Formats: sequence, C-alpha cells, structure tokens
Amino acid sequence: MNKLIQVKTKKTIPPVPQWRGSLPEPSDTTEPVDYFRHLFHIEIIEEVVRQTNLYALQRDVSRPLNVTVAEMEQFIGVCFYMSIHVLVEMVASTMSLNRWENIKRNLHFADNNNQVPGGDKLFKVRPLLDFLNDSFRGIPMDEMLCVDEQMVPFKGKSQLKQYIPMKPKRWGYKIFILADQHGIVYNFDVYTGSIQPCPGFPDISASGNIVQGRLAGCTFMDDQAMKAKGRGTHEEKMASHNGVNLFAVKWFDNRPVTLLSTFVAAKPTTQVLRWDKKKKEVVHVSRPNVVAVYNKSMGGVDLLDSLIALYRTKIRSKKWYQRIVFHMLDLTLVQAWLLYRGDCQSQMPENVQLPLLDFKIQVAKCLCMENKVSNKRKGRPSHAVVVEKNKRGPQSFVPQDPVHRDRTDHWPVHSPEKGRCKVPGCKGIVRSRCSKCAVFLCFTAERNCFVDFHKA
Repeated sequence: MNKLIQVKTKKTIPPVPQWRGSLPEPSDTTEPVDYFRHLFHIEIIEEVVRQTNLYALQRDVSRPLNVTVAEMEQFIGVCFYMSIHVLVEMVASTMSLNRWENIKRNLHFADNNNQVPGGDKLFKVRPLLDFLNDSFRGIPMDEMLCVDEQMVPFKGKSQLKQYIPMKPKRWGYKIFILADQHGIVYNFDVYTGSIQPCPGFPDISASGNIVQGRLAGCTFMDDQAMKAKGRGTHEEKMASHNGVNLFAVKWFDNRPVTLLSTFVAAKPTTQVLRWDKKKKEVVHVSRPNVVAVYNKSMGGVDLLDSLIALYRTKIRSKKWYQRIVFHMLDLTLVQAWLLYRGDCQSQMPENVQLPLLDFKIQVAKCLCMENKVSNKRKGRPSHAVVVEKNKRGPQSFVPQDPVHRDRTDHWPVHSPEKGRCKVPGCKGIVRSRCSKCAVFLCFTAERNCFVDFHKA
C-alpha cells in the first residue's frame, strides 16, 4: 500500500454490504464417478497417457509401455483402493503388480526435453496443476472465501520441501489454497520458494504477495499495553485508498491478532465465552465484528485437510513429484465429494447421502471396471488376496450404472451356487451370473434379465 495513505482512528459503524452474487440451483445428482471426471476430465488423462508413453520410450526405446486411457483410469482406481485397503480382491483382479509398478515408474506429465535449466521448478507436474486449476476455476464461487496454507506430507529429498513447526505435518510441500467455508477449492498455487508481487505492488513476502493486504504506516497499541487492559481489548484504524475504505482492527484475546478488511469493521461487538485460568471460571469477552466474520469463513482449508487425511493415498516413490500427484488426486476426489454433497442437500436426507468412504470406493470401482476387459491372471492364484470368511454377510455388490451398462466384457456364466436375480422386481433364484458384474441374473427361456440388466 502507498505510504502516503492517511490512517486515522475510526469509531463509526459502517454498513455491511450485501453480497450481490448468487449460486446456481443444485443440479440433479449423478454417479460419483461423474463428479470426479467432471474435474479430472478425459483431456487430462489423455495428456498423461501421451507423456507417460513418451517417457518410457525415452528411457528405453526397446521397451515401450503402450499404456492406454483405460489402463490409466485403472491405475488411478487402484491408487484410491490402496488408500482405503492394503490388499483387496478388486486390486488383484484389475491389474497385475508388475504392470502397476511399470506405470508408476514411468508416470509423467511433461516432456523432459522441453525443460529449461533454472526454469519452472514444478515443470514435471505443471501441466497437471494447470489442468486442475482450470477445472476448479469453473466452479461457481460462494460468498465466504479464505486463503490458507496446506501441507502435503513429504520427507524425501526435494528443494521445494518446507518445514513449518506449527503444522501437524511439519515436513512437506506448501500449497496456498483459495477455498470457501465448506472446503471447495477454487484456486491453488504450489509454493516454490519465492512468490513475486503483483505488478505495481511492493514485495511483502510470500503470504502478502498471494493476498494483497498490508497497510503501511498503521501503528497500534503494543501487545503489553493491550494485555494490561485485559482480554477483549481492541483498537481500530481506517484509511481510504482509490475510493475504498480499509478497516484495520487489532484485538487481544489469548494473544493479539490483527485483521484488515474492506467491508466490515470492529463494531458491532459481540460477547463470547472464554475460560479464565486465573479466575477458574468462564468469562465474557468482547469480540469485534470483523473477527466473528473471519471465524465464520476461515476454516475451509482446515476442513479440506481433515477430509484428505482420512483416506490419504500413501504410495512410496523416490520421485519427488509423485507425492504432489497423489495428493492432487486425493484433493480432486474430496472436491468431487463436496460438490456431490452440495447437490444432495435439497434432494435427499443426509442419512442416505454417500459418506466420503463409500463415495471413494464407488469412484474406484467404476474407474477399475467401466469399459474395461477383465484381467485374466496367469499362474497360481495369489495368497495375498483377502479371503472372505465363510459366513452369511451383506448382499452382493451391484455395480454402478456406468459399469453394468458399458457393454464391455459381460458374459453369462454358470455358477455352482444359487442366488437371487438382481433385476428390480424379479424374484428368480438362478445359477447364471455375469462374469464381470458378479451378480446373479435370470438367463432362461422364460426370462432374460441378463439382457435387461445390461441395456444402456
């Protein structure tokens, strides 16, 4: 900010402007995988496939990888499975270990021949980051937004690795995230060691350059003086710049905090409850209005962090950039779930909405099965596959619509056991089942539920 701005004490109560924006009406809910593909769309996967095959040839022209879009989706689906279960039958039947390791080893997003020495430090993942940023910017913004730091846990060797002692995960990559109070991300920027200021603005460190917000020449009561006056003490200053009023407030609670706003000031104040260690009782503390508004909307990135940490993809790799890649997959999945929850609010009660765990499982199943030919494993069966206990359990899983209607590799097979047909309304007990969907379906002269079940 310009040092010639006049700063003065402000005690009047400015009117809080009404938000003039609006969010579109929630759309009809679709399959979980559709929300994920809307953000991580086919153009991203096609580019990853192209660069991965190119990198494999650059390493050894005699050993082409020839990975396809379908295999890359299977690879992502397996990664999601591995964030939930260590070993599951779906992983073993989707892709062999050697094939999965080979894809991970060659996973690439940019041509190494185009890398400039001393250039972009995120060159290897820049296309992926740009693709996702473009997807996130297309989401309609809510009113309450916040910018905060996010840590991607990583302890390997990388010049981009940061150490922040106050974070739960102290070592890792730092990302600046713009999100709303629900955790939906609209923009992000991976920290690479320096963030240049916007043209025409002074350099006020990385955090200040990300969000322009510093008032030069504005002085407040020192911390000790505020502490002597007691908790709830606040001081307010105001300045104008280019016709915009800026309200700076310093408030002392357990420790001092300073806030700068363009639309809300200190008054009206409210009373909040705090525990007093000396008095051993709960006391009332005065809180400025700007603090109340800030607290209402500042937790979006923290909420996002907690959701990602629930089922984080923990795949080890010596390549520094793959930790960023797997984090971005997890972030996109959580983003898709939050958008799904937003569409569900006005259409179904909360108790029937999919929790994050079930949502991620359904996305993983669809990525592994839709439009994919069954993987015929050779040799003896693996003993690492989890074997179900021989007891009566829940009903067999019925695949999502995109899977059982993809018209790919569905074959009727005879089963030594009987089961109830899975077509709604049919009560037939049969021995025929689908080789891909693994559900019982009538396939007789009287009823052909097999065809009805797989119709698009």
